[in-house]
Amino acid sequence: MRPAVVPPLALLILLAPSAVQARKPDPAKADARMQQSLMKLDPAARAAQLCDLGGLKKLGRDAKWARTDRVVIDALSTPKIEGPRISGAGGALRSQGRWYRFDFTCTLSAEQTAVTGFDYRVGTEIPEAQWSDLGLWE
Repeated sequence: MRPAVVPPLALLILLAPSAVQARKPDPAKADARMQQSLMKLDPAARAAQLCDLGGLKKLGRDAKWARTDRVVIDALSTPKIEGPRISGAGGALRSQGRWYRFDFTCTLSAEQTAVTGFDYRVGTEIPEAQWSDLGLWE
C-alpha cells in the first residue's frame, strides 16, 4: 500500500487559513507607518492631514454625524494656523453621500504628531452642483 500523497494545491488550501491569520494587519504597525509618512510632509500639509483625521474621529463619535466618511478642512477656504492651533470656516465633511460645510478648531501636540483637540460646528449642505468646483467627490 502506497502512502497518501497530498497534492501541493490541496496542501496550500489546507494551510491557507493559518497563513492568513498570521498576516492579519497590526493596528500599531499601521499607525507607526502612518506617522512615518506624515513626518515626511511639510508642517502645513502634516497639520492639515492630522486635522482631517482628527475631525473624522471626532465626528464619528457624534450620533448625528457618525456616518461621516470624509473630512477636508481646507475645502472652501485656507485655515488659519497659529502655533499648534488650526482653525477655519471653510471645512467640508461628507456624511451619507452628502457634503456639508463646517467650522472647526483643531489643536495639535507641540511636535505636530497628534491631535489633542477638535471642536466643530456643522453648517449647511453644499449643493452637488458645487462639488466639482470645490474638488469634492461622490
